[in-house]
Amino acid sequence: MKQRIESVLPAPRTDKTAATYRLQSLDQVALLALAVCCVLISSLLSGCDPSTGYRHFLGRSQGYYAEVADSFDILLSQEPPGAAHIRKLGGTNESLPALLKDLHPTYMVIGTNGVELMVGYGRMSYGIGWAPSASDHSLWELKASRGEGSRAQVLLIRRKHAVQEENR
Repeated sequence: MKQRIESVLPAPRTDKTAATYRLQSLDQVALLALAVCCVLISSLLSGCDPSTGYRHFLGRSQGYYAEVADSFDILLSQEPPGAAHIRKLGGTNESLPALLKDLHPTYMVIGTNGVELMVGYGRMSYGIGWAPSASDHSLWELKASRGEGSRAQVLLIRRKHAVQEENR
């Protein structure tokens, strides 16, 4: 009867075979863990970098920039005539036009003569502004800049007549 039980059981592994099997399993687990870490790190880095949004914004069409300027004009038209105050809105404020909400702003500053929209925080943030040109106040400029102290890039220039401004 003893012989019969032994014939049913698999042959015992040698120490060398068992050690090789364990190493192969550990290699596979380590490789899988490394792949998961790489995917997580790359997704975190790409999701946390508003500069990709900045580069995307800079690559848009003139028609899109005109729509952004129109959205800023809508915000400016909602200000009371002759108001001499500056208003700061959160990026999720319900009064924002849909096009501006799609930019995922952190906050916006609406002044008596212009709008500034900020995306992100700190050194990786960028801003989009709509205000009169410093050289000719009848010309309004849509500008984008990355972070503090960086040079703004003019994306759109539009002539606005004084009559348009008085009708606000």
